[in-house]
Amino acid sequence: MALRSPEQLEDEAAEWLIVLSREDVSQEEILAFKAWEKRHPRHREAFARVSALWDDLGALKVLDDFAASAEASLSARPRTFVRRMLVGAVAASIAVAFVAGVAQYAQRSSEQIHTQNLATAVGEQRRVHFSDGSAIFLNTNSRVTVDYTRRERKVTLVQGEAHFDVAKSKRRPYLVYAGDGLVRAVGTAFTVRLRSNAAVEVTVEEGRVALSTGLLAQEGAEESAEDLPPRELGAGANAFFDGTVERVTLLLPAEVSRKLAWRQGILAYAGEPLAEVVADIGRYTDITIEISDPELRSRQIGGYFKVGEVEEMFESLELNFGLSIERVSDGHVRITANS
Repeated sequence: MALRSPEQLEDEAAEWLIVLSREDVSQEEILAFKAWEKRHPRHREAFARVSALWDDLGALKVLDDFAASAEASLSARPRTFVRRMLVGAVAASIAVAFVAGVAQYAQRSSEQIHTQNLATAVGEQRRVHFSDGSAIFLNTNSRVTVDYTRRERKVTLVQGEAHFDVAKSKRRPYLVYAGDGLVRAVGTAFTVRLRSNAAVEVTVEEGRVALSTGLLAQEGAEESAEDLPPRELGAGANAFFDGTVERVTLLLPAEVSRKLAWRQGILAYAGEPLAEVVADIGRYTDITIEISDPELRSRQIGGYFKVGEVEEMFESLELNFGLSIERVSDGHVRITANS
């Protein structure tokens, strides 16, 4: 038997939902629906999807509330009159709610089910908005793959760093895979960064996320993650992990703002080691930055630098932190102690 397309099946399921919502549905219609439902598992799946949309719209609750209030206000009238009025009003409400639901469902089907690859070059930043209301802000030299289905919103951070502003949807969880970990969110804002040593850093700006680690492979990782106890992180939490959660700290709001200032084109530091600052700034340029003296790597650095203005940063290091910048070549800079 040639199977119809998902769109055709959902159209049929929508028609059956209208039939079964009628007050005078007949026994023959119920038997015909059961026969249609049993004909193929995809029929049941299509009807379940359309019914789930009905639940999303809250139509049943609206109709129940309307019926209760209308019956109470008209209790003094003859029962047959009340019954006819309620049946007519409910039928009209069903039609309006269902038409709106089909339109919304069609929009979801066409706009939110897709796969997309996003990337930025060195020094480039990019924000992408999605039809579900979520947004991804890619930092420099970053790459993600986005895979939206009706059941979930899956994003894989392949390299670099990205900030996720997630629109709430209990029916479609938001899953971010990075390294050997999985970050689950419903409605929240957080940043995930893949570091050069394969460690992953997660910073939660708003809401809460669940962090699962130790995934052996990306293929089928979601199923593996189900058996792992997730680590819940709230707003201000900053976690590092590589196989297991290595460190979780709670950042003050000012620290979170500094860490995420790159979204405003600013790199902000308040006492971070020079080695960490150089590694961070090095992501925004093709210039190789070398620290010749190991003792300099731990020297604390503070200040604000504009993204992409590497020369200004070198000048600031020389003027404010007692360092010397040696131009080894056009693409190679060495930092030494100022003699």
